[in-house]
Amino acid sequence: MIRITSTQQAESLKGILPELVIKRMQEFEGTDDIYDPDIFGYLIWLEPGDDLTQLTDLAQGGLYDLLDNEWLGFEHVELHREVGRDIYEMVVAIDADKTIAVFLEAGPWLDLHLIEVLKAEAAAHSS
Repeated sequence: MIRITSTQQAESLKGILPELVIKRMQEFEGTDDIYDPDIFGYLIWLEPGDDLTQLTDLAQGGLYDLLDNEWLGFEHVELHREVGRDIYEMVVAIDADKTIAVFLEAGPWLDLHLIEVLKAEAAAHSS
């Protein structure tokens, strides 16, 4: 799990992070000097082997708390295709100011229930 809090950090991880994540961090940070990840949020890149229950930045029980709780959830889910890879982008509003965007590559390392929810959410948000 990589927590990305600046464009400089994202660009230093080129080759590890998809171009989509680098681009989103550039957009997220913008050109203002007022960006503070503790206030406004940040991005997270999940990798195979990461324990998704430990993603407590989003909810106490991690990513899985967002899947089955009607009071929690994603603001936006989108499926992107980048150089033969399927990458999910999930946006979660933590409060009025803070947003966390989570990215992960679809693959056999993911729980089947998670894949089903992400596919359904991405389809619903693309309509």
